[in-house]
Amino acid sequence: MYKYETHLHTFPVSRCANADVKECLEFYKKLGYDGVFITNHFLDGNIDIEYDRPYEEKIEFYFSDYEKALKLSK
Repeated sequence: MYKYETHLHTFPVSRCANADVKECLEFYKKLGYDGVFITNHFLDGNIDIEYDRPYEEKIEFYFSDYEKALKLSK
């Protein structure tokens, strides 16, 4: 049997989150989880970046926590 968190928002990408990727991964690992699904808000949602930023910059910001999580999980 596997144990996953299937709806995780991370700071600073999602405004509603208050823990960064590293804190989240350490927390769920300590609880015995096998993995997490990062489900941060997308560009038209509760994302914590200025609306007038270039699209490419917003996309990079959106994926930044996923990329951090990938590196930390290896």
